[in-house]
Amino acid sequence: MNYPIFVSGPHGSGKTTLINKLKAKHDIFFENDFDIDFLTEFPNIKKLSNFERCLIRLYHRIYLTSHANSLAAGNPEKVIITSRGIYDSAAYIHTYKKLNWFSSENSEKLNFIVNNSGFNPYTIVLNPPPEVVTERLEGRRSQGTRKERDEVFISEDSKEFVESICEYFRSLKNNDNVLYLGLAE
Repeated sequence: MNYPIFVSGPHGSGKTTLINKLKAKHDIFFENDFDIDFLTEFPNIKKLSNFERCLIRLYHRIYLTSHANSLAAGNPEKVIITSRGIYDSAAYIHTYKKLNWFSSENSEKLNFIVNNSGFNPYTIVLNPPPEVVTERLEGRRSQGTRKERDEVFISEDSKEFVESICEYFRSLKNNDNVLYLGLAE
């Protein structure tokens, strides 16, 4: 069976750049580009609690994983590549809990879903040092290309958040099915 590959890491780690380079390099790569722009298609996300935001992202990533598996089964000649997966949700859940953005009970519920999703996907983890991620996020903000996202999720761009999420992704270094790339630039 052909298995999809997921590209995970903190926001600003280079996931989109890597996927675009792979697709440009060889036509074997097929992007699972089904996605939901939550700010546009689900504008109430701004009003959700941190727990609710994590929950909806988690269920979306579980769906993306199932969809990627279906695409892989239907396209055995292609390598299906997807931005973000179950590990991304686990990283955000870990970080939200570590920063006390929701309760232990919320964390336990979300982790129960992650741990019982049945997914251990092939994943490339891009995890530059926190300073590099922060610099990239500041560059995005200064360009003003994602103003609404930057306003709604500003707390996820804080130094404390970035350091915590990078720490979580580092913990995946030795996981089965994970290719960990702790990039320096």
